[in-house]
Amino acid sequence: MRIVRSILAATLTPPSGSHPKAAAAWRWMPWIAAYTGAEFGEIVRLRGSDVSDSEGIWVLRFAQQSSITHRRRLVPLHPHLIEQGFLEFTRSQAEEHLFLDDGDDPAKVVAKIGALTRKVAGNTASQAWRRRFVSQSCLAGTSIELTNEIHGRSFRASKLRHELPDNYWLKRMQEEIAKLPQIEVGPAHL
Repeated sequence: MRIVRSILAATLTPPSGSHPKAAAAWRWMPWIAAYTGAEFGEIVRLRGSDVSDSEGIWVLRFAQQSSITHRRRLVPLHPHLIEQGFLEFTRSQAEEHLFLDDGDDPAKVVAKIGALTRKVAGNTASQAWRRRFVSQSCLAGTSIELTNEIHGRSFRASKLRHELPDNYWLKRMQEEIAKLPQIEVGPAHL
């Protein structure tokens, strides 16, 4: 957990000379990964319009398929992301990509965030965020089915998943994400 806190604390200071989108990627992508288990490759493609209120639940809409998830999905925001001002940031972006300028190669942005992460914490792969998310979810008492649904594994394939309405699952996921402990990085983290 010390490494996670070190990385997340470092995200609060943008790298010197970084462009606004690069600074935003550094600021938010590791936090989103920590609280959703999403891959950097999914997160980097988010647009302002991918953050919305769905029946009173603030969600991220991951519209791009990744190497792991193979599907689109809605993931509720952790209250700590909202508390830190993520909604205000996304509202200012509207239809724009949150972390990409026109012409940016998503893979290069992901590589840069990975390099900054390794600079802070040593050799830490981006999949470590997903593993951390799964571990924290299990410790919080979340079923593996819901944990998989949140971070994009294949719970949708089960019969039970199709027998209940989508808003049931969204509410359940919101409840489970809210159980994850808030990651404190020091008194000046907000």
